[in-house]
Amino acid sequence: MFEFPVGTVLIKTFAFAADMRRPAENVRFLETRLLIRRPEGWIALPYVWDDDQTEARLSVIGAQVPVNFTDEQGVAIALDWSVPNVNQCRGCHARAGGNDVLPIGPSARNLNRVGFVIPGESRIVPNPPDQIINQLDDWRDRGLLSGAPRDANEAPRVPHAFSSDGTLEQRARAYLDVNCAHCHNPAGPARTSGLDLRWSQTDPALWGVFKRPIAAGRGSGDMNFAIEPGHPERSILVHRMASTDAGVMMPELGRTLIDERGVQLIRSWIAQMDDNGRSPD
Repeated sequence: MFEFPVGTVLIKTFAFAADMRRPAENVRFLETRLLIRRPEGWIALPYVWDDDQTEARLSVIGAQVPVNFTDEQGVAIALDWSVPNVNQCRGCHARAGGNDVLPIGPSARNLNRVGFVIPGESRIVPNPPDQIINQLDDWRDRGLLSGAPRDANEAPRVPHAFSSDGTLEQRARAYLDVNCAHCHNPAGPARTSGLDLRWSQTDPALWGVFKRPIAAGRGSGDMNFAIEPGHPERSILVHRMASTDAGVMMPELGRTLIDERGVQLIRSWIAQMDDNGRSPD
């Protein structure tokens, strides 16, 4: 677990290329979210980029931004991008017992991977142009990280969900950990669901295997279990991931499209489960 000092700013910018088959060309910035640690705690602030792409302005009430682009399969997409308001940020970043905002993304297990350093810049990019280095090792060597092992191979790590790095179960659980577990954990906003999708959870019943829904309704799709081993078509988890209905879809905020690769990954994982929720690989 990372402890960030006062003054830390975590920054995430959302953008689309005009044609996602060429993601480095004709990129349009939509919003930049800042998570700032002040002496009294963390604060979340959303900024919306102007049409000229020269300035992003604070919008505490959020925004709707029309977006048109071509996806990786060559399909034309039109949608209204939803920039969350400040209160909606708490929907994912708060923890049980209070309204304090906390970081949910950065973790050693997800940052413990290799990237490529651009000389003279303090960032790592996923495609080369130069030196290969581990993210954690780079932070440690530049004095940004203390208390870490001297070798990143000794630190926690999860596989990339969409690679051949790791078993199908490991990759599926890594996907759920990074996309769902910030809410679906015993102290998260979705704790009443009874699901615990953290990487550290080893009990398949808490992943949802043969777990009945807390409340019936459209969200359950008239299905009996969050995960029914061998039957993704009868699993509520897949049903909610594959929906864009505001009363059904998961996550509830932050998306208008279906993550087809993510849905297929979870389908494949459930399809080859045994009755104990375990995978043959």
